[in-house]
Amino acid sequence: MRASVLMASAFLASIAFGTSLQADPLSDACMRVASAKMTEWGQARLLRDRMDTYEDGSKLDTTVIFTENGMFHLIKGVWRTGQATRHQRSAGSPSSVVHNMGLTACASDGADQIDGQKTLVYSYEQGPDMKSRLWVSETTGLPMREEIDQKPSRYDIPAKIVMTYRFNDDVHVPLVAEMRNNMRMKYSQDWTRYMASGTPGTSH
Repeated sequence: MRASVLMASAFLASIAFGTSLQADPLSDACMRVASAKMTEWGQARLLRDRMDTYEDGSKLDTTVIFTENGMFHLIKGVWRTGQATRHQRSAGSPSSVVHNMGLTACASDGADQIDGQKTLVYSYEQGPDMKSRLWVSETTGLPMREEIDQKPSRYDIPAKIVMTYRFNDDVHVPLVAEMRNNMRMKYSQDWTRYMASGTPGTSH
């Protein structure tokens, strides 16, 4: 159940955790958070390691990789693949990201270091039940870490989410994931040829 929920939401979860709230358009911190998210989704390659912690104390590790035209999602040791082009995952402008994410109560939380890189830390809310912090590289403007605390409405929604990021040359698709993707594409091509063949006695 949890795995299917995660697979269904993997593509858009980081772009818009909530869309019903109105953010302060004058908040510089909100715009900086939105700019980091926009820049994240515009990269040629993106890897996000995610740790979900549930109210019962159980944990679930997942990894998502986006390439120029593909998505690879590791859940419970199994790679799932799909098609998602770089254009399709564009997050739009910073102002649209602010609106779509429903950012409120944005603030600068000072500076920190991750893996020797200087980062700027921002906090923000997406409704009364979701509070987040984002570590943004001073050099690249890209997210390096994100922590989300929320009050789950169901047992299969995590109470805490921690994500770390890698981009571009630091992202490599494992061979087993590539093989799964090639298999998926072959099945899709075979099915398309079969449906186009007009096999007698087959309903199309």
